[in-house]
Parts: sequence; C-alpha cells; structure tokens
Amino acid sequence: MKAQASRSALLALAVFSAGCQILGPGYIGPIQPPVLDVPVLVTDLRAVEYGDRIIAAFTIPAITTEGKPLKSLRSVDLYAGPGDNAGDPTVWVRTATHYSVPAAPGTSALAPGPFEYRLPTQPWIGKDVILRVRSTGPKGKVSVWGQPLVFNVIAPLSKPTNLAAQSLKDGVRLTWQGPGSKFRVLRSIGTEMPQPIADTDKPEYLDEGAQFGMTYQYLVLAMTDDKHQSLISDPLPQPLSRVDVFPPDVPTGLVATAGVNAIELEWDLNTEADFKGYNVFRSVDNGAFEKVASLITAATYHDANVQAGKTYRYQVSAVDQSNNESQRSTAISITTQ
Repeated sequence: MKAQASRSALLALAVFSAGCQILGPGYIGPIQPPVLDVPVLVTDLRAVEYGDRIIAAFTIPAITTEGKPLKSLRSVDLYAGPGDNAGDPTVWVRTATHYSVPAAPGTSALAPGPFEYRLPTQPWIGKDVILRVRSTGPKGKVSVWGQPLVFNVIAPLSKPTNLAAQSLKDGVRLTWQGPGSKFRVLRSIGTEMPQPIADTDKPEYLDEGAQFGMTYQYLVLAMTDDKHQSLISDPLPQPLSRVDVFPPDVPTGLVATAGVNAIELEWDLNTEADFKGYNVFRSVDNGAFEKVASLITAATYHDANVQAGKTYRYQVSAVDQSNNESQRSTAISITTQ
C-alpha cells in the first residue's frame, strides 16, 4: 500500500510539474485582484437655467479609480435635492429626485465625454437646488459622489418674440418684443453657428459691425445673468442680405476762388470708409449743369476752361464703391473779371 501511495504521489507531482512547464513561468506568482472599473468622480458639474429647464452639463469620466481607460458606463445618475440639506449624501439622497440616464436604445453603454441632461425647473422655482452626479461602470460598480452644485432657480423668463431687422446705412437695426431687463443678441453669418455679439438692456440693438455683401441671421434671448436665460427667440423669417444702397453724405463747405484764367474749387473731405470719388458739375450763365469731372479723389478742382465776364455755378456729389451717388451740394456762383 505504501509503495502504491508513493507512486500516486510521484505521478501527481509529475503531472503538476509538467503543467507548470506547459503553462510557462508567467502564470506562477501572486494572485492579482480583479479590475473593478469604478469610474472616477465627476469634477466639472455646471448648470444653466434655460426657459423652464435646468441644463446640467458635465464630462462622463474616461478613466477608472485604478487609472485604467474607461470605455463605457452603464448609466449616469443625476440627483436634484433641497438646497437646505447639503450634508451627508447618503442622507440627502433620500429626499432628492433621481434622474437616471441609461445607455441609449440599441446600445449597451454610455461613452465617456461631454454630456448634458435637462430637468424641469418647476419643483425648484424660487429656491436653491443641490445637484450631484455619480456614475456606474461597466461592471455595476458605482463611483463616489461628485462635488455638490448649489443652483438658484428663478421663474422662467419669457421668450422674446417678433424679432425684426432693418438694414440701415450704419448697420442692422434689430427690434423685438418681450419683458426683461437684459437681452443677449446672437448673430450668424451664412451657414455658421450663431455667436453672441452683444448684451443690451433695451428690446432693440444696432449691429454696427454688419458688413455690406454679407448675409446675416439673428436670434435674441432674455436673461438676468449667464446662468439664467429664456428660450431663444425664433430667427428672422428670412436671413438678411446686407446690400449697399446708401449713398455717401452730400459734400459740404464748397467754396470758389477766381484765379488767373481759372477758378479754384475746394470743399470738405468725405469720411466714409467706402468712399470712391467726387463728381463736379458746372453751369455757365445760368445754363444747365454739366459734369466736368468724374470720380476725382481730391477735395479740390482746378477749372481752367473759363472766360472773362461769365458767371459760373458749381455743384459737387460724392460716390461710394457701390457707385451710390449722393445728392449734389448746394450750388455756389462766381463771376470772372
């Protein structure tokens, strides 16, 4: 019996040794604990009130507490609770409203990255609400709570209506209707995304930066500050194409001086950015005015085609780069000797 037992022990040892050799030395060593895939806590929770919703935005974690990449999560859990109970989350959560964000239909997980969730303002109007976030990893392990965010909720602001735009020489004049102490104007050029361009405390705004030859769309929202905003207005029924149909200012300060066999004219310079030139008109002895100079750039003119004893009248107009011409200046008269 002893000999048989010894042979069995030796056989078992041989099989074990052979197995170790087959599996290789890499499988011999301390046992490693399983990877838990617990998401790190959310650190960038922020909120804005937009109409009758609170938009809570944050970044879904991309790593685990073990420093490993986190490719997916089962869910993200947003809690909203009373602002006067910011103590232990395990106690606070009993009175909080739970908004669970599961994976999208047809998928099994949420991907890391920027994320937002909209919850109603109604339960919290006129109060402080505390927002907290935690997430569940792919193996069902829940992260610790992120830092609480205390947010004051106000009555929803009215959405501006009847937005209208008028193209003027100095810009685009916008008007709209709606109560509010402050408004934000947004503008897009062509197919670009709208961008804020100004805040105003009146239901009107002059966009002096609007350029001729461009097409613009506008939007407006009411606000008290960056964290409390109304729904955004409807856009203009049609984008506004800015066409230059506005002539320059009428030249002023025209004077004439009789010289030797000539008449010298001078006037004040126009200051338009798109100025192109001046046209000069002359009448002889109360005859019809005729153009004697076209698109000169200097605010002076030397008329050497004159005769003694005749009366000459002059007018000047200004022209811009779009060939819009101003009205003519007030006529001046001079008689040569």
